Amino acid sequence: MNELDPRLKARMSKLLALARRGVGGEQENASRMLEKLLALHGCTLEQLLDEEVKRDWVLFPCHDKSDRQLLVQLCCKVLNVNSVTTKSGKGVLAVELSPSEAVDVRVHFGLLRKALKAHLEKELDLARRAFFIANRVFPDSAADEAAETKLSRAEIAELLAAARKVKPTPLQRQLTHA
Repeated sequence: MNELDPRLKARMSKLLALARRGVGGEQENASRMLEKLLALHGCTLEQLLDEEVKRDWVLFPCHDKSDRQLLVQLCCKVLNVNSVTTKSGKGVLAVELSPSEAVDVRVHFGLLRKALKAHLEKELDLARRAFFIANRVFPDSAADEAAETKLSRAEIAELLAAARKVKPTPLQRQLTHA
């Protein structure tokens, strides 16, 4: 194969993957585009296959379900596939990737993992507070203190909207207090 620009090789490899795993018209279009690119650059499919990047198992830290789901989604995006094979160990998940794919996934995973954790923590806090409101899990004197809250009007509206979505758990008093 003539010496090709790495970006062109990557494009050809992606087209090849789509020609193999695409659905319906995607496969046909990818095959047609790949054939044109190969002819344009004086290459054959066999030469491209010989130069395909070797993949290896890459470990990523995965401590919970959200880590795993995010990593799998990112790998599917980078590889342009609908599913990936993984191997799991204690606190890690391994995915078969090329070196460049691994860098891409590692960078995005690091950034998005932190953002996802922050988002989930905020949503969990909102859900917890909404649950308390819907189930009236606060002292009667809390109504007076609510006027002194540091929440903005938008935050209060968001909290009340979330509380309306919670189905209250029916409770009956077991004892009356004097």
